[in-house]
Amino acid sequence: MIDRMFITASLFSMAAAVLTFFGFMHGEEIGIAHSPMVAGGYVVVTLILLGCAKFSTTSAEAPVPEEEESEAITTPTT
Repeated sequence: MIDRMFITASLFSMAAAVLTFFGFMHGEEIGIAHSPMVAGGYVVVTLILLGCAKFSTTSAEAPVPEEEESEAITTPTT
């Protein structure tokens, strides 16, 4: 997240949701839906990260403000 790699972070979060749902993480034993609330939390984090990826802007994509028109300073030519 610090490097604004939201898609990669969301993939890791979804992998954690799947592993948690089947009990490989945060579970006392391996099985189906032993800690569904924790797996659901990972799914929510995944959705938030995907939203961040969709709506984030980088400096290259940010709109450039228009410069105010200023009087050009001309040097006399001889």
